[in-house]
This record gives sequence, C-alpha cells and structure tokens, in this order.
Amino acid sequence: MNAGLLKGLGADHVIDYHEQDFTATNERYDIIFDAVSSRSFGECKKALTRHGVYVNTLPTPSIFWHIGTTTLLPGKKAATMMVSQRAEDVAWICEQLRTGRLKVVIDKVFPLDQVKDALACSRTGRARGRSF
Repeated sequence: MNAGLLKGLGADHVIDYHEQDFTATNERYDIIFDAVSSRSFGECKKALTRHGVYVNTLPTPSIFWHIGTTTLLPGKKAATMMVSQRAEDVAWICEQLRTGRLKVVIDKVFPLDQVKDALACSRTGRARGRSF
C-alpha cells in the first residue's frame, strides 16, 4: 500500500481497500474521492456525512442520474470530475506547483513510442503517476 506516500502528500487518513471496506464501518466522510471509479455512489452514500460529497472520475449515465437527483434534494451529493483546458486553470495549476501546494508523483516514465506499455501499466490500477 502507498500509505506513506499518501500521508506525505497530506492525507489525514488512509484506508487500505485490500484490508478494509470503508463503507462497512461507522466512519463518515465529508468527501469520498474515487480516483479510479471503483465504487458507486450507492455503495459510498452510507459512508458520507449528512452533507458529504462523493466524487468520481469516470462520467457514466449512473453518476449523471445521481448528480441530477442529488442536486435537487438536500443532503448527500454525487459529482464527477470533467476536465477541460482553460488558460486560467493552467495558470492556477502552475501557481500551485510553484508554491509547493500541489505535488506531482511520477512512478514511471515511458518514451512516446511505448505508449501502449504506459496505458497497460495505467490500466493495472497500480500506477502512482504518469508521464509520456
């Protein structure tokens, strides 16, 4: 597990999903950020605080349905991250990098002609960073 890495990046609490199902505990979270979209909003909803937010990175019809319904109702919310490139966003990211508030982790570097290998590595779900 990457607990040391994650704590070094600022995580207050790290869960090894191989060892513990965080949705089956009494612990409640303000934000659940599912970086690999391995759990659904329905699975995570009970682990959220009263006004908690579940965020995933894979837009699907299901998450859009949950976003639509939770937007209209009070309480727990569902969201997804959609990325677009805007000059002001790139400037903001550069400032975060310059000041050290954003840390970049690169586990492996692949030459562009090995993009197939890089994608295969990424799809394992174990990559700790990416660079092409």
